[in-house]
Amino acid sequence: MTGSATFYDVLGISANADEDEIKRAYFRGIKAHPPEKDAEGYQRIREAYETLSDRTARKEYDALLEGGDEVRELLDKANDHMANERFEDARSCLKTVIALASEADAAWNLYGICCLHLERYEEALKVFTALMNRAPDVALYAAHAGHSELFLAEESVRDSEKAKHYRLARAHFEKALALDPGNHHHHLGLARVYSEECRFDEAIAAVWGAIHADESVDLGDLEALFELCWLHIYKHDLTGVGKIADEIEKITPADPEVRRYVAHRFARLSGMLLEVKAFDAAKSAADAALKFDPGDGDLVGLKDYINRVILASNAFDRLVHDSEVIPPIKLLCVVLVTDLTGESMDDRDGQVDRALEAIGGYYGHDVVMSVNRLRTHYSQLYSLNHRLFEAIDHAAKGHPPSTYSGGSTGSGCILLLIQAVTVGGFLGATPELARYLLSLGPFR
Repeated sequence: MTGSATFYDVLGISANADEDEIKRAYFRGIKAHPPEKDAEGYQRIREAYETLSDRTARKEYDALLEGGDEVRELLDKANDHMANERFEDARSCLKTVIALASEADAAWNLYGICCLHLERYEEALKVFTALMNRAPDVALYAAHAGHSELFLAEESVRDSEKAKHYRLARAHFEKALALDPGNHHHHLGLARVYSEECRFDEAIAAVWGAIHADESVDLGDLEALFELCWLHIYKHDLTGVGKIADEIEKITPADPEVRRYVAHRFARLSGMLLEVKAFDAAKSAADAALKFDPGDGDLVGLKDYINRVILASNAFDRLVHDSEVIPPIKLLCVVLVTDLTGESMDDRDGQVDRALEAIGGYYGHDVVMSVNRLRTHYSQLYSLNHRLFEAIDHAAKGHPPSTYSGGSTGSGCILLLIQAVTVGGFLGATPELARYLLSLGPFR
């Protein structure tokens, strides 16, 4: 967003737009500027919508736009700075506007918004508190005060301070809802407070309040529905994610572009869950993504990968208690599962060295039996790097390596490993080669 932009310009509507036009423009805007791709653009659209959808706040804003030439010129500059995310410059311009028109609540509101962007939360709260006292019937100012309290809670170190800010934020959003019960943003603000307090059932109820605020469920409720997905995940209710996907399915048209967008949102959700190792939840989100775009090869690959992680993790949970597999084989499986999930491992190469050295202390028969059991009972783990386990198996059996006549580097290293560890019947003589084999997997 560039150039001087009033809130009407941000939404792409005329100053005479009615409430329905404002709402439609808002939905178009958040689709073009989704929060995960353009957080600032999304926030600017939301700020414009919140002001113009509140009748009193809009009236104040219109009066400000109709001020004298000097005020209008300064306001244009402030709008330009805000559109280009230069909030300190915008704040400076608005200070002058306020000096010229100290009773202009709309200018104070813009000033408070700039303070929020600049993380000057105490100052923002003072501005919105003063606005609430001066205009107690404007829901927008109460909601902005609620957001200020939420940000202050995030900054607080002491639990008692956090609890105080959450309590005040909740009171502000409840006041906003009492003044404007049809505004879904106020419901979502209250839901966020409940979520931060880990009161997830109440948060879910508040989000449903946002969804039904206009007595209909449509694509404009997409953000709220995805918020519900997160809340169900926080509750460890993975069936809830599937149910929300079904709700989204009901409101999603057959338009391929829209369905791909929804699939992308679920895929992004899945990716974020993978980053925190919430694999079961990531699978639920990936399943939902495929519901909307089943032909996407990347999504199919994502789901296959998550399935492999879950199966391997479950297999390892069983392997830990299996006395028929020697400990160093289990340790190698730890390395492979860690590699598969992308987690870090302290002294990974040292762990491999110690595992291979330990294998050398076992009878070949025990090693062969362990590898065989891994292959037959824990195939999900064996397949993570079957080359390594085949090499260990051959070496433990004392089989001479087959004649090598070319092929992949990996195959050559396997033969070298077999040959090296067979000499003297000692396994683990070449841990650097085993590490190379481990670097070939896991194969995704």
